[in-house]
Amino acid sequence: MGTDKMTESMAEEWEKWIEQETGNVQAIEERLEELSSKLKTITNFQYREFWDAANEIPGLIESMIPFPPNEKERLLDEHGRICKKMKGKQEQEWQEHRDQSRQNRAAIEGKVREAHSIAESTPGDMKNLNKSQSLLKEALARLKNDGGNTGSESESAPAPLVFLREDRQACWDRWREVNDLVHSHRLTIWDQNFAQIEPQAKAALDEANDGNSNQALEKIKKAQQHLKGMALNKTQREEIKNTLNSAWDIAIFKVNEIRDEKRRKYEEWLGRMEGQLEELTSRFQQNDETITKLQGEVEQFKEAIQSIRSREYGDKLREEIAKKREKIKELGVVNKQLEGKIKTMQSKLEGQSDETAIPQSPQKITPVKEKPATNENPQPEVSDQTTFVREVENMKIKWLGHSAFLITGNDGTRVITDPYGQYNGLNYAPISESAEIEIVSHQHGDHCGGNVGGNPQVIDKTGNTTASGIEFKGIASYHDQSGGTERGDNIIFCFTIDGIKTCHLGDLGHLLSDEQVQEIGEVDILLIPVGGFFTIDASEATQICDQIKPKVIIPMHVSNNKCTFPIARVDDFLQGKSNVERVDGSEKEFTKAELPDETKIVVLEPAK
Repeated sequence: MGTDKMTESMAEEWEKWIEQETGNVQAIEERLEELSSKLKTITNFQYREFWDAANEIPGLIESMIPFPPNEKERLLDEHGRICKKMKGKQEQEWQEHRDQSRQNRAAIEGKVREAHSIAESTPGDMKNLNKSQSLLKEALARLKNDGGNTGSESESAPAPLVFLREDRQACWDRWREVNDLVHSHRLTIWDQNFAQIEPQAKAALDEANDGNSNQALEKIKKAQQHLKGMALNKTQREEIKNTLNSAWDIAIFKVNEIRDEKRRKYEEWLGRMEGQLEELTSRFQQNDETITKLQGEVEQFKEAIQSIRSREYGDKLREEIAKKREKIKELGVVNKQLEGKIKTMQSKLEGQSDETAIPQSPQKITPVKEKPATNENPQPEVSDQTTFVREVENMKIKWLGHSAFLITGNDGTRVITDPYGQYNGLNYAPISESAEIEIVSHQHGDHCGGNVGGNPQVIDKTGNTTASGIEFKGIASYHDQSGGTERGDNIIFCFTIDGIKTCHLGDLGHLLSDEQVQEIGEVDILLIPVGGFFTIDASEATQICDQIKPKVIIPMHVSNNKCTFPIARVDDFLQGKSNVERVDGSEKEFTKAELPDETKIVVLEPAK
């Protein structure tokens, strides 16, 4: 009986032992299954979780009691197989990582190498140096897109560009080296140009201080002509401008002094001449009156002789008549001389009133097309020399509203684009500005209905047209995305003023074709509609900006408190964009040398 109980107890314990062994094996198998699943799902160097789990399993197997020896060996083999696969996967991904890093490095080094080649081939050409700088900017953008990836394991997603630490560092080192080289060449050009223009500016100032003021104005004029389009840094340009402005102030002060001295001397001379003329005229009149009186007395004496009977008295009258006639003759000779002198003086005074009138001082203003001089506003004696001082050193762009801009060049030439007229939904004030040239992208009232003063030449056709020395290129396009069937044709205009190429897209309604982009070419300033509905919208405008790659973008044709068209506000276009300048006003000045290297968006306020 006792033996049966013992046997039964041992059987129960054995069953429990077998059950525990089975449970332990199942637990490890579940762990290995999870590990195998991680092997299939983990990518891009997210290995930590896998290896943390894998490293726990051998210890668990050793620590689990009871555990069948044959199962232990099998499960450890399975564990080793899974780990081996993971190591193979890691090696493959690391190799792909290295290959991608090498490719990215090669691409960036190619850009940098091209920039270096251009910079070294023409180190004195600022245009090519700008090309080099543009290539370096593209390389820098790719470098900054690596997300700081060093090749270490990370739980986060990888950067768009894959870089090993050594590849990235090599790119950075080479980029800095070439960037320093390009900057050095730019500094050299700036310094060379400054060394060329500075003596001219100082010579103008010295001439203004110690020499002839008119010659100083001529030197200022020549210096400013050389300054146009000359590459200088901002500090250098400001120094030259300040020197020329100082020379201007001094020279004009001296011109005014000379003018005042001439005025004083002229007024003194005029006073003397008028006094002498008055005296001569008075003497002439007195003599004329005396002659008349004497002639009357002679007639009286002649009548008296006829009536008297005394011979002696008659002889006396005849003697008096002879004396009076002699006096009349003498006064006649004197008056003839006086008359000649009077006419000569009058001629001199009349001539001096035309030739030596003293002008007003020239004004320090922006020159425009000059109106003929009038007596109310006479021009200075320094002739056209003064019109070159303090002139518009920058091309000006003024947003009138909608798609209308006033663009003023250095020489005062003015261009107005798409002048709007009265139109339902447009509440801008009427255009009152004058211009020499008016360009019209299409024949809708909100783009061609304005009354521009100055009798401008109107350009409203495709092809090349020259006006006021400026060549305008009209490029055919459409007002919609249906080949013009909905809203008609549109003309894109490109033109260059003061070395700055501007492109006005009018009411463009579609993305540009490759042919149109090629025909437009490189653009410095792009005037682009962004409001949508009637034209391209913000997204399409962004794509076109990427197509053209201008240096400055000025958005237009947007909704605001003056325009209630069903179009978007400018903020839709600006969303997500950087390098945006909001101008506190409607106008901004531009120079070729100071255009930004990185595309900038300039937002103007409507002037109307």
